[in-house]
Amino acid sequence: MVSPSCVQPILQEIVISTEPKFLSQT
Repeated sequence: MVSPSCVQPILQEIVISTEPKFLSQT
């Protein structure tokens, strides 16, 4: 399993990269 400390930054980057797309879609 991957350690949460390694996964969190990746998840944050995904959220940061997808949030503007959701905002512009609405």
